[in-house]
Amino acid sequence: MDAVVPDDGVVVDVVFDGGVLYLELANLADRPALHVGCTFDPPLTDVQGRDVSGLPLFRHVEFLAPAAGSAPCSIPVPAISPASRRGA
Repeated sequence: MDAVVPDDGVVVDVVFDGGVLYLELANLADRPALHVGCTFDPPLTDVQGRDVSGLPLFRHVEFLAPAAGSAPCSIPVPAISPASRRGA
C-alpha cells in the first residue's frame, strides 16, 4: 500500500506591489503539485462584491512546479476589503 503524502506545500498568498493587490497560488514544497484547486469559506469577494474565489486560478491548476526555481501563479485583483469579505 502506498503511503499518503500530506498536502503541505500549496498556499494562497496576498502581495501588495506598486499599488496593485495580487493573490498568488504558490507551491512551497520541493515536489510538484498536481491538480490543484482551493476554496474559500466564506467566499472571497472584492470591494465591488465580485466572487474572486471563482477565478480559474483557484478552481483548477494542472501543475505547480516545486518552490526551487519557480514563480507562483498570480492574478491582480481589485482591492479586497475585510468588510466585503464579511458580507457587510
